[in-house]
Amino acid sequence: MGVYLTLLLVSAFLSISVYEGLVILGMLFILLQRRVEKRGSLFFPLMGFAGITVASTAIYFPRMLIKSLSEGLFQLIYLFSIEKAEARKTLSKVPYLLTFLGILGIPLLIYNEVKTDSYKIFWGGVFETAQFYTIFLFAAFLIAVRDIKANKNISREALFYIFLSTIFLLIVVFSHRRSYLLAAPVVFLLILLLLYRNRLISSRFVIFSLTALLLTGSVAYAYLSTKDIRFKTLNEVILSKKKLDAKTLNIISSSRYNIMLDGINIIAKDLEEGRYLNLLIGHGIRSGLYLPHEKSPKNWERYESIILISELIERGVLGLASIIFIYLLSFKKFLNIKLSSEDEIIYLIAFIPLLMHLIASVFTFFWDALLPLYLLMFKFGEKACR
Repeated sequence: MGVYLTLLLVSAFLSISVYEGLVILGMLFILLQRRVEKRGSLFFPLMGFAGITVASTAIYFPRMLIKSLSEGLFQLIYLFSIEKAEARKTLSKVPYLLTFLGILGIPLLIYNEVKTDSYKIFWGGVFETAQFYTIFLFAAFLIAVRDIKANKNISREALFYIFLSTIFLLIVVFSHRRSYLLAAPVVFLLILLLLYRNRLISSRFVIFSLTALLLTGSVAYAYLSTKDIRFKTLNEVILSKKKLDAKTLNIISSSRYNIMLDGINIIAKDLEEGRYLNLLIGHGIRSGLYLPHEKSPKNWERYESIILISELIERGVLGLASIIFIYLLSFKKFLNIKLSSEDEIIYLIAFIPLLMHLIASVFTFFWDALLPLYLLMFKFGEKACR
C-alpha cells in the first residue's frame, strides 16, 4: 500500500489521467481481493455519501450515472486495509516526496507564467496550482519543525525547509485563490494547537509562529487588495465607500451570491411542491444542467455557493448529513492525535490534505478529483497515529 500511495501522489501531480486510472485500479483491487477494512473514523459517513451520490443520480439524472461512480464510489478507496508499521514507514518519506514535487514544479510554473500567461504546472490551472502548493508548504514546514525539535536549534536543514515553505506560500498567495488562502492559516493554527497540546513546541514557538502568521497575512492581504477586484471591493465596503448590496456581494463572492439565490429557490420549490424524496436524497450530481437558472448562468452544472446549499441540492438532507459528519469526525480525529516524539510530527502530513480541502470547500463542493487521494492519506494517518 505504501508503493500505491506514492504512485498516487506522483501521478496526481504529473497527470490527472494516470491518477484516475490508478484510482480505478485501486477500487478494482479492493473488489477482487476483498481487502476491505470497516474500521476508520470516516467509514459510515463515507458509505452514506457514496450511496446517496449514486442513488440520487441514478433516479433523477441517469445521464450522469457513470460520473457519479467517480464522485461517489471512488471515495471508498479509504476502505483499503493498512498496517501500522507500513503506514509509519510510508509517511516518514511522504513529506520529502511532496517537497521534491514542489521544487520540481517551480521551473514549469515560471515557464507557463512567462510564455503562456497561465498560472499552472503539469495539468489543471491556477486552482490546482494553489491546491498542490498549499500541501507542499505544510510538508516543508513539518520537516522544519521536526528538525528544530530534534536538534533543539534551527539547523541549516531546518532553514532550508523554512525557506522552501515560504516560497511555496508565495506561490499560493500569487494564485489569488481565496479557498486555499483561507485553508492555509486555519490548518496552520490547528497544527500549532495539536503540537502544543502534545508538548512538542513551546509557548515561545507558538508566539513566534502566530506573529509570523499575522505579519504574513497582513502583507498578503495588502498585496491582494491592490491586485484583485474582489479584495478591492471588500475594502471599499468595509470603508463605507460602497454599499453592501447584490452587486458588491456578487463581485466579492465571484457571483456566488446569485448562484446561492437560485439554489435557495430550488429548495423552496421542492418544499412547496412536496418533492420530499428530492429533499431527502437530492437531484443528483451536476443537476444544474437540467434545473432552472434565474440569476446564475444557465449552462452551469452546479449551484456553487455555500456548501450547505450546494450539497443539499445534489445530495439532499442525507447526503449533506454524511458530509457534515465527515467534517466533524475528520477534525475530531486530528485534534485528538497523541504524538509521543518529534519523529511523529511528520506523520501529520497525512491529515493535512483532507483538512485543507474541507476548509477550502466551504464555498465550493465536497467532491474533488483528488479527494480519493486525500481520504487514503487520512487513513494512513489514522493507522500511523493510532
